[in-house]
Amino acid sequence: MPWLKDGIIFEPSLSIDWKQIEQLTRLFVAAFATVLSWDGYFRSVQNKPIEDGARFSIDVFLVFLYLFLLLTSKFSFFWLWVHASAFLFYAAWDFLSIKIYREAYINTSASAEFKPTVQDIYVGSFTDDPDVYRGPAITLMWPVFFFALPISYQFFLSEVDRAKPLTTFVYACWVLFGLLAYRSDKRVRLSFSSRLRKILLSVLAVVASSMILRMIC
Repeated sequence: MPWLKDGIIFEPSLSIDWKQIEQLTRLFVAAFATVLSWDGYFRSVQNKPIEDGARFSIDVFLVFLYLFLLLTSKFSFFWLWVHASAFLFYAAWDFLSIKIYREAYINTSASAEFKPTVQDIYVGSFTDDPDVYRGPAITLMWPVFFFALPISYQFFLSEVDRAKPLTTFVYACWVLFGLLAYRSDKRVRLSFSSRLRKILLSVLAVVASSMILRMIC
């Protein structure tokens, strides 16, 4: 970015450099996602410390994935795919955590005799079992929304549509919405039906916004 590399701020005599503004938008969203990932990570390792090589490897890979996301903010192709791909690694991290720390996914209201299997944890998280933490279901369901972003961006919009600054700003808002909604779901613990309805409505809204962008861009 010229403002960072050469110290050239937008001058009144020059036209607005929308490419720089788009890049700054993608960079801001990438930084926001990175900070939120730290928040989620530190909360998770409080009761599920990293003592295995598999989850440590995923953590290291995610560090480089977010670094790649930051460094490629100039390009419009990568960012939405990277945001979505990160959730696949979150899901893998969850699966490994359940195998090692199943007790961490049992709510305090459960009886001492409750000893669920890995499958029980997943089934319970989807069926609103009061004895099971709903985190695994949350991590598996929200990728539906995040993959709707690059798919609609790449296949519903033309190259001309994707080149418009408004498209970048709309999709940046959707990424921010998804990140905040995902974290909110972790804290509020929506029921399965409420979460499913929220995610499906959000996906429909993304598709609708891409259709609108096609008409006005």
